[in-house]
Amino acid sequence: MTNEYRVTLTDEERQSLRELLHKGKVGSRTLNRAHILLLSDEGESDETITEALHTSLSTVHRVRQQFVEGSFEQSLTGTPAAWTAPEITWPSNHVFSRVGL
Repeated sequence: MTNEYRVTLTDEERQSLRELLHKGKVGSRTLNRAHILLLSDEGESDETITEALHTSLSTVHRVRQQFVEGSFEQSLTGTPAAWTAPEITWPSNHVFSRVGL
């Protein structure tokens, strides 16, 4: 399976992940995501990462995608990108009325 999302970490990001793994004070999801990012950066395939970490292909794919499309922090926390409501505009001559009263 070809990787649609290629993870390339900076030296600072790589160091941050290694420190995170050695702290032992973070949740298991965050640790798993850190391992996924490090293994992805080393060029491992999704299947290899899945087997090594006992996780699903969709998790590996999602973490890669969040890193590429979002940010380093998003890929670690798993939070989606900030969502903003679309702005609704009405024509100036629009009349609101209550029907069926």
